[in-house]
Amino acid sequence: MLPTRLHLLEGKNTGTVGLDVLLGTMVIIDYPRQRICVLTQDRVPADLEQRVGWERATLRFGKLFVPMKLGDEEFAASFFDTGASMFPLNVDLDRWKMLTRKADPAKEAERTLEVPSWGKKIPLSGARTHLPLQVGGVRVEGATVYTNPQAPSFFRDQIGGGAEGLFGSTLFLNEVVVLDLSPNMRFGLVKHEGNTQ
Repeated sequence: MLPTRLHLLEGKNTGTVGLDVLLGTMVIIDYPRQRICVLTQDRVPADLEQRVGWERATLRFGKLFVPMKLGDEEFAASFFDTGASMFPLNVDLDRWKMLTRKADPAKEAERTLEVPSWGKKIPLSGARTHLPLQVGGVRVEGATVYTNPQAPSFFRDQIGGGAEGLFGSTLFLNEVVVLDLSPNMRFGLVKHEGNTQ
């Protein structure tokens, strides 16, 4: 049986469901068809294991951390956040510099945004990664990565657990994402011709 603790925000059709509610389940997010399915472990289809390309994941500080690669270098300090749908990747300044090979977001940003975040406007500076970025089975050439120059170590300071950033749903809009939130703790994409797994 699924846990029943839901913390809803005021307003029409608003609210969040955190990982604490979903632990022990398999969550399937079908972005192309705009559907979500939550399955208890005894209801997971037997063939799903073979249909999904899996990446290991870890749960730290209530966040699902998934390894990603830039070129051949792997780093595992970013977590998946379905609510961060405006940008593919948002990281602390030092990670932004490494990913973009740029030194100053104020002078070298290719794109700037002011995004709403829990009632505040947050400035973000973006630039493309200098090498292909790979998360799960998705490989993205020149993904735009953002940072907040006014809070250069936001993730490290506010999230903890070694966090350096987050990646949102934008990377997966043509994918079906599977979150195995059992003790296995995995992030997966349903295999098809559009991804590499």
